[in-house]
Amino acid sequence: MEIDVFCITPDEELFSQVRENCASTRRWAKSVDPHDGVAVLVAGGPSLRSRIDAIKYRQEIGQKIFALNGVCKLLNDNGITPDYQVLLDPQEFLTAYIGKAKEYLVASQCHPAVLAAVPDPVLWHFAVAGIEEHIPEHDDSYCMVGGGVTVGLTSMCLAYSMGYRTLHCYGYDSSYENEASHAYAVPSFPAELIAHMPTAGERVTVTTGGKTYISTLCLTKQAQNFPKLCDDLMDMGCTITLDCDGLLWAITQQNLIAALAA
Repeated sequence: MEIDVFCITPDEELFSQVRENCASTRRWAKSVDPHDGVAVLVAGGPSLRSRIDAIKYRQEIGQKIFALNGVCKLLNDNGITPDYQVLLDPQEFLTAYIGKAKEYLVASQCHPAVLAAVPDPVLWHFAVAGIEEHIPEHDDSYCMVGGGVTVGLTSMCLAYSMGYRTLHCYGYDSSYENEASHAYAVPSFPAELIAHMPTAGERVTVTTGGKTYISTLCLTKQAQNFPKLCDDLMDMGCTITLDCDGLLWAITQQNLIAALAA
């Protein structure tokens, strides 16, 4: 099934936020040379609840924790201060996800209220069509970060641009466990968002490998795109591990089986 995903924020509003944020933020992310650091990318799937101790251990041995969206608060509640919180979406309600982190990696398309709510953010540029026309001259280099669709996929590319070549992915389930889509409580979508996107959060049924999963269109697209992104990053020198359950794990297994059989 082909799924087309697009941003519901109008381009005019999105690029206005890019211009405002670029003018007000002094630190921009840039591409750096590969190094031996290890990135632990923590998404919010339900399986994350049973992996907290593993993430604590990884931080204790010096690996860097990237908390994606609302995962930051969940990790805080479990005694973990992530090295980075990564924020991507352009809507103002994202402020509800902000927790305590050592650094904040905020996309230039985010609502200015998100940047105002965190100390000294590092701005990064999501590679959406047309954005470069709205990025002003900068006194240092900067990078455009691809990946697309979700903060989970894009964060893998962001970590790559920051020089990480070993990526450990947690909580990328992309499906429900019982009635939970995430390991933490997800705020309700604002009414104005629902008005523009009636299918926001709407559940879909997906079958793969003989098993059925409950997901959303956006999360299903993430699960579909994950194996290809991994292939691309591994071709560029990355080592990637995946520790989760759900739809994305099942699709990744199916792709691996097919590749080994080819």
